[in-house]
Amino acid sequence: MKNESKKTFGEFITQRRRALGMTQREFSDKLFVTDSAVSKWERGLSYPDITLIRDICEILGVSEHELLTASEDIEARNAERLAARYRRISRNYKLVQYVLYGGTIITCLICDLADGGNFGWSLIVAASLFIAASLTLLPALAPERMGGAASCMGVMLSLCLLYGAVCLSTGGDWFLPAALGTLFGLWLLLGAYILRRIPLPGSFKHRKALLYVLASIFLLLALLGVCCLRARQDWFFTAALGVLLGAAILLLPLVIRQVPLPNEVQNHKALLWLAIVTVLLAALIPVAGARYLWSEAYPLMLLGMLWPWLMLLCLRYLPIGRWFRVSASFFVTALYIWLAPCGVELIAAANGWDVIKGYDLFNPYGANFSDWNHEPYLTGNIFVTIMAALIIAAIVCLITGIKHKK
Repeated sequence: MKNESKKTFGEFITQRRRALGMTQREFSDKLFVTDSAVSKWERGLSYPDITLIRDICEILGVSEHELLTASEDIEARNAERLAARYRRISRNYKLVQYVLYGGTIITCLICDLADGGNFGWSLIVAASLFIAASLTLLPALAPERMGGAASCMGVMLSLCLLYGAVCLSTGGDWFLPAALGTLFGLWLLLGAYILRRIPLPGSFKHRKALLYVLASIFLLLALLGVCCLRARQDWFFTAALGVLLGAAILLLPLVIRQVPLPNEVQNHKALLWLAIVTVLLAALIPVAGARYLWSEAYPLMLLGMLWPWLMLLCLRYLPIGRWFRVSASFFVTALYIWLAPCGVELIAAANGWDVIKGYDLFNPYGANFSDWNHEPYLTGNIFVTIMAALIIAAIVCLITGIKHKK
């Protein structure tokens, strides 16, 4: 078996040497060995020294795997040819685009020079070509896995360049609103994809959702600020606080989860979220132009925010069992629905509002269960039914908690 391997190895070397048109002497000279040593290899009498393997492969044009197995690796050679063909096509593809885009821009510049040196038209053409190049050329130039992200970012920046070129050419002043509006819209659509594809530092690698949210809010605030300045209005702070409040209500829990917090705050994220929302709402009220802040606006705000604070207290901080906390939240909700209109009536009376009908604590919402077809009885019946259902749920949870405790 060993002799057969030597013979097969020698025949492979002989075949490759003859295919290259080399004699044994020429082959041995290139390896700095004697021709008799080469003759022994080819006759299957011995193997070459292992230190010569790489040189033999280089001279015969074979891989180490092919030499050691004494057979041509057809699949590897086909893959190598396909890879070389792909590299050649890719190189030619880039070269053709360089010539097309570069030639078009140079032609436009020459035409503008001949027309008196006004480069507005050529700038517009160049910016338009940058958009096309972002879709066709930039993906081929970007590193692996970043082609799509590079194309998206290139389109976004090229559109801004196009707006700038048109503004310079026409003397317009709408560049910033148009550019920021385009960036904001495209970022909402493509930002998540871009962040998934581009490499980020270690501290941001696992906070891509946070980066997406913060960048979206920043672009929206910048757009609002530019539009406000362009219109010479003073509504920016109202709009900005409204945006921040809406973002805080919807997205702040996600942000808080991804932001590193002190150990003292780690177990109080819900409290932090509700506190920020309350502060933003309190800041928005005077900015929005509300009058009678301390006698009307803030008391109504506190009354409205009382329920979420009570829910947080019941569900998170009451030192009792889980079922008891849920029972307390149901009961407090029913109590809030019952007494909140009374609080509104007291605030209204303190501010001199005309109250048509006083709120009856013993007949809340004017319920009349014998009439389910007419207002206001229908609304009152629904609210009282909700209150009764909440109280029943509170009792059920209370009984369940007592059973579990036993």
